[in-house]
Amino acid sequence: MSKRAQQLTIIGVLAAVIVVLVVVFSQGSSETSAGPAANSKEVEKRFAGIPQKGVVLGDPNAPETIVEFADLQCPFCGEFAKETLPDLVDKQVRTGKVKLELRLIAIVGDGVQSTTAATAAAAASLQDKLWQFTDLFYLNQGIENTGYVTDDFITSIYDAIPGLDVEQAQADRTSEAAQAVFAEDLALAGEYGVSSTPSLFLKTGNGDPVPIELESFDYASFEQALQAARSK
Repeated sequence: MSKRAQQLTIIGVLAAVIVVLVVVFSQGSSETSAGPAANSKEVEKRFAGIPQKGVVLGDPNAPETIVEFADLQCPFCGEFAKETLPDLVDKQVRTGKVKLELRLIAIVGDGVQSTTAATAAAAASLQDKLWQFTDLFYLNQGIENTGYVTDDFITSIYDAIPGLDVEQAQADRTSEAAQAVFAEDLALAGEYGVSSTPSLFLKTGNGDPVPIELESFDYASFEQALQAARSK
C-alpha cells in the first residue's frame, strides 16, 4: 500500500471513530439533559387527585399521620422514596387511612447542600408542590456531597413540575416563609430526637408519636413495621 493510501486509510478510521464518539456523547447528553422532565408524568400520576397542603399529603381528616424526617441527599431516603413510597401512597394515603407529613432536615456531610435542597423544597411547599419536588429530586438524586445540588439542578426540578410557578419558587427559596418551614422541620426533628434519616413516626389523635422501625425498604416490611407501631 502506498504512503498516500495509508494516510487516507488512517484518516478514514479516525473519522469513523470521531463519528462514533459524537453519537455516543450526543446520546449521553440527551439522557442527562432529559433529567427530571423524564420522570414528570410518573410523579404527577403518583400524586394525582390526592390533597396536598404545605408539608402534608393526604386527606386532612385521615385518622393517622405518618411523619417522615428525611435529608434529600440521603441515599437511604432515596431508596425509601423509590421502593416504599409508591405503594404507601396507593394503599394507605389514597385510601384515606393515613396522611403523610414530610420534614426535611440537613444531616448529610456539612449540611450545606442538604440545606440548599431543603429550602428549595420548602419553596415548592408554599405552592403545595412539595411532594412532586421531593419525588423528582430522589429520582434524580446524585452522590451526596459531590456538588450536584446546584441552582441549575433545582431549576430543572422546578421546570418539571406542572402548575408550579418557577419564578415564584426561585424567589421563595430565600424568603422568610421558606426559611420558617425549614426551621420548623429542624425544631420538630429535635423534639422527636431524630438522629438519622429516614426516620418515621406514627401519630394517632393526640397520642405521642410512635417510631416506625424499618428493617428494609420493601413495602411488605414497611407494612409490618407500621402494624407493629399501631399496636403500641
